Amino acid sequence: LELYGEVMTKIQTHYVQDPNWDELLRRGTDSLRIALHDPAFAKVHGLEGRDEQMDPLLKYIEGILADRHVQDQRQSQDLVRWVGRLVGNRLQVNPSAVVLEYTCGATSALDAYSTFLTADQLDEVYSQIEGNFVGLGIEIKSAEGTLLIVRVIPNSPAEMAGLNQGD
Repeated sequence: LELYGEVMTKIQTHYVQDPNWDELLRRGTDSLRIALHDPAFAKVHGLEGRDEQMDPLLKYIEGILADRHVQDQRQSQDLVRWVGRLVGNRLQVNPSAVVLEYTCGATSALDAYSTFLTADQLDEVYSQIEGNFVGLGIEIKSAEGTLLIVRVIPNSPAEMAGLNQGD
């Protein structure tokens, strides 16, 4: 919940437009709905075959949020706390996972270019920007319209396949 509050503070302080708190919450609920129906999320949280519990709960949450006009970050955070506890109690899903879905949904609602990235996702983005492909065991860069191997990592699949620096 602290992370959600921190991200919402940054949105309120640094985003170009005043946030539409109702829309950020709605998108958070959309993100939660997608997560609850995602097979990998369902498996981790023991939700397989529990759609009959999830859908009415999501409708209830949507109804409560639709009746509110969220004015500020504090109200938004209070409602996300409430949803986290409710989903935690009813579905035994860790409230932190619920809050993270609301964080991701809210940031994605800002514009086509904003999103929340976990530390691993951010590392992957930096890796792609820098041209690192760890799974292959090579570092590459773009050079004159082609890709050039800058480095082959010792004992990597690339080295075993015979790739060399400069290829």
